[in-house]
Amino acid sequence: MRDLVKGTLKFAGVIAAILAAIAVVLRLTVVDVAVVGHNAMAPTMEAGEQVLIWHGTEFDRGTIAVCAHPENPGEMVMGRVVGLPGETVSSERGSFRVNNRARDTDWRGDVRFTDTLNNRTDTVKLGIESMGNHEHGIFHRGTQEFSIRDYEVEEGRLYLLGDNRFHRGNDSRDFGTVLAADCLGYVFMRLKPAEIPVNDLGHSYMDLLR
Repeated sequence: MRDLVKGTLKFAGVIAAILAAIAVVLRLTVVDVAVVGHNAMAPTMEAGEQVLIWHGTEFDRGTIAVCAHPENPGEMVMGRVVGLPGETVSSERGSFRVNNRARDTDWRGDVRFTDTLNNRTDTVKLGIESMGNHEHGIFHRGTQEFSIRDYEVEEGRLYLLGDNRFHRGNDSRDFGTVLAADCLGYVFMRLKPAEIPVNDLGHSYMDLLR
């Protein structure tokens, strides 16, 4: 019995060492860790969460890209890819459109959301938006209609939009498109939720993100 326990512990130690080695290799080659610095991507991500980024410069519609800020050297931006080269993004009556086609959204009702960076709590509309092969949550402020000016995405560039649609200042509505070649990669996992969660969004460790 004692030999069995020793063998089991030894095997577990070997597996742990292998996993640690794999993690180190990935960290040095194709994966980065980042801390979310704002709430523009809520409800998908919140400020203070740690996420994993897979390196690459090719993106599908709906992926969450991390790219160089087009106006501020040394800064990075994070947003969902909603417009690809040659496409036109726009809005009509509060509805987001790509090539004049509205995105399908399943509205789930009102929820309370607290932005911990400015200690402001709002009642927002929660919806599930379909985009390409992705379904993700979005926030709208009920008293504020979503609008976006018509924009044709240039060759080699991407239009990024935050899931928190009433949050301004951190997506292409304000700084324009980003150069795909200057992107670090895409977010694929929440490594760790915020230290002190305020909003009940069901976030936990090692969540796959879409």
